Amino acid sequence: MAYSTEATFANAEKRIGEVLDKGDFPFILGGDHSISYPGIKALHDRTEGKVGIIQFDSHLDLVDDSPVQGKFSQSSQIRRALELPRVAPENIVQIGVRSYNYPWYGQYLQETGIVQITAREVHGMSAEEVVRIALEACKNVDRIYLTFDIDVLDPAFAPGSGANEPGGLTSAQCFAILDGLYPHIHAMDIAEVNPLYDPQQITSSMAARLLFDCLTVRAKG
Repeated sequence: MAYSTEATFANAEKRIGEVLDKGDFPFILGGDHSISYPGIKALHDRTEGKVGIIQFDSHLDLVDDSPVQGKFSQSSQIRRALELPRVAPENIVQIGVRSYNYPWYGQYLQETGIVQITAREVHGMSAEEVVRIALEACKNVDRIYLTFDIDVLDPAFAPGSGANEPGGLTSAQCFAILDGLYPHIHAMDIAEVNPLYDPQQITSSMAARLLFDCLTVRAKG
């Protein structure tokens, strides 16, 4: 049987939608960061109102199309999300970004109004400040999808990722920021953990801790 991105996305969206229909909290584990799109689309299509997105990532993931990756890759999921009717750029927050690998990114960001807090800015802020900015950007939405690319962390804290970019966030920073966001979100994924490049399971342990923390905080609520 040939691999099909379309079939994979359709199956993922259907399953996530079923979880949402039951009133439960979907937590998606990747793999390739393209898996965020079916999660975002399921939240958009199975619920009412505006959808905000909080993205922890070293990259922007706003590529429209490329000859190598196509339109539905780990570089495009946020661009695809912007095509959904009830997702607005001013309700998208990118935290920890630090890799502008396409020259048109700067102009595109100015035109769209996506909210960004770069890794360097996070290093100069408190966790409470980051949480305040993120929630302020999403204050008028009805649902929030949080996607966490493990490469938002500095490679020292997450060596087993899909792409390592120096200057990233620390584990402690992520724990503190996420603790302030968990009570406000309606779905979450963790992406780009690569066990093949993960000595002593450092990165996998981090992902497992984030899963545990999220579910623990939400269970208390």
